[in-house]
Amino acid sequence: MLEQAPQASVPWGAVALSPTAVAALDRLGVGVVRQSSSPIDALDFTHPDGRLIGRVPLAGAAAAAGAPLLLTPRDALSSALSARLPPGAVRYSARISGVQDGPDAAKVVINGAPAPAAVVVGADGLRSAVRQAILSDGPPRAVPVSIWAGWAPSQPSALRRRALIVVGPHAHAIALPAPRGRTWWLVGLPSQARVRDRFALQRALSGWAGPIKRLVSQTPGRSIRQAALFDRPPSRLWGRGRITLAGDAAHPCAPHLGQGASMSLEDAAALGEALALHGATPAALRAYEAARQPVTAAIVGQAAWTARTYSSRPAWIHLVNAGLGPTLRLAVPLLPALVRAATRAVA
Repeated sequence: MLEQAPQASVPWGAVALSPTAVAALDRLGVGVVRQSSSPIDALDFTHPDGRLIGRVPLAGAAAAAGAPLLLTPRDALSSALSARLPPGAVRYSARISGVQDGPDAAKVVINGAPAPAAVVVGADGLRSAVRQAILSDGPPRAVPVSIWAGWAPSQPSALRRRALIVVGPHAHAIALPAPRGRTWWLVGLPSQARVRDRFALQRALSGWAGPIKRLVSQTPGRSIRQAALFDRPPSRLWGRGRITLAGDAAHPCAPHLGQGASMSLEDAAALGEALALHGATPAALRAYEAARQPVTAAIVGQAAWTARTYSSRPAWIHLVNAGLGPTLRLAVPLLPALVRAATRAVA
């Protein structure tokens, strides 16, 4: 395993792990991550003034997948995954400058020196060198949303085992219960809003009721970070021959469905099973791609639509919220069957 960074780092932040991703972790032998996570039993959608739009109970989805929705600190997930690796499995300071396919082996150029490989899996992130070597499709596209995220030191009672999602005309946000009585929150604003610091962020939420505004104000500055967002249109081509892609290298996604980390873990489980069945061969990579591309394309497309819609004109946001309640009432009864089908697709 090759890593460009000079050493292992402790990742910041948290990820939501879908029931299907938690089931994939179980298959990968990393079920221990449940012990460092907070389960979420329901999603509450509200207006900025606190009025409830609708609730999505998740008990049926958890039962269908055999696993709950979890909020997991990134450092806990990284530690659990790393613990499964044998000593020396990761080679650090390994910069890839080229990848070539061949009939009997692929070739990877690492720090200027070529090395053979039975297969190459480019899981090297948003600006993947492996992707550019085989697809040459340029940089990712900007999502017109700026995300602020933070660790609040408290957890309101309304967030005990529940996530809160708020979509307003000028901002949207989610707050999720985290281990040790904390709350992980994210606020999205249109890029043109020009919010440059936490005080401007608080002003952007000045008309909000409910816990998110309080959580932002309670969060120390050192526990808040801001990031621009990028994604790509879904691609039908992830690789050729003995080369393929996984995770953000294959399907970078706006975070608005909370599926980025989950899709990467499901990729890993599906790829491992394809390699176990077919060996380190092009057939294994094509079987993996055929299983994962349709699923990830649907999620990437929906996340892109959601991110751009939530950052559109206030009048459009009002229409979205007006239709959200009826949509949830129709969708909730179907959720267990959808999760059951998704679990079969990644198993």
